[in-house]
Amino acid sequence: MNKSSKQTLPDDIRPSKVEAQLVVLLDDKAFRERVADLMARHEAAVEIGSPYPLSRADEEAILHTFGMQHDSVKVVNTVDPGLLMGLTIKFHDYYFDLSLKGRLNQVFESLQA
Repeated sequence: MNKSSKQTLPDDIRPSKVEAQLVVLLDDKAFRERVADLMARHEAAVEIGSPYPLSRADEEAILHTFGMQHDSVKVVNTVDPGLLMGLTIKFHDYYFDLSLKGRLNQVFESLQA
């Protein structure tokens, strides 16, 4: 891929904004405690879906939010541009959709009910 065809992301969804997004998306203390408890009880392998590749620093910021360290878990970053912004976090049998796509689907489903 040459430089002229490389796409850039808007500033509001750049990887450097991941921690800021998590502060907004994970503002619920009870939710964070539940996720940390679930992670502590299961094998430490986490799949993080994002609309762009995450840096190690981004992964560490996400894991830190859940009270984990990068060297104690296996992290797999799955790139899904369809998420629009935000993240999905999957471990063991648990799946947390913190993406804009997921939120829009929830709104759509509630309108159809």
